[in-house]
Amino acid sequence: MISRNRPSSMSGLFAIGALATLLVAGCSGTPAKSDSSSASPSTSSTASASDSSTAAPAPTTQAVEAACPYLDTEFVKGTIGQHLSKVTVTTVTPPTGPLPQCAFARPNGEVAVTVSSTTVTDAAQAMSLALQFAPDGNPVSAGEGGSVLVKKGGNETVLAAYKGTALLYVTINQESSLEATEIATQALSTL
Repeated sequence: MISRNRPSSMSGLFAIGALATLLVAGCSGTPAKSDSSSASPSTSSTASASDSSTAAPAPTTQAVEAACPYLDTEFVKGTIGQHLSKVTVTTVTPPTGPLPQCAFARPNGEVAVTVSSTTVTDAAQAMSLALQFAPDGNPVSAGEGGSVLVKKGGNETVLAAYKGTALLYVTINQESSLEATEIATQALSTL
């Protein structure tokens, strides 16, 4: 019975030793030397440590003031007829869609336009999600279809349209399906 427990505790010690070796090697920039007696256990514990570290890391977001990579600020200004002073680009790692989110803000800080996207499995799912984003909306002629909803009295229009497996979301701070559709059409043309 003691001999059964001893290898388990020894495996644990080898795993801790292997982890310490990896940490030291990572911090020093040079590989750490290990003795040959622990080569086999540290190899197996290293594999299991890397398997658990690759199991879906939590997504992280980063927002920076920058030019939108798929919508020109002058195009957005001309389309919505408002002055814009700042564009914030938000990226998610690992990516959740083909494009980062872009938020175009007015000089007073109010966000005038947001555009973001995600990737879906097929066109049927894209259409379903588009209808959920803009319930009771009208069909939209951007990409392969979608839905646009003008929120009367709310100074807001929301639109969801898709192209292939890319689903695009647009929100503008005015009651205009035409402007939202023009922005979505331009953004979808880059996909």
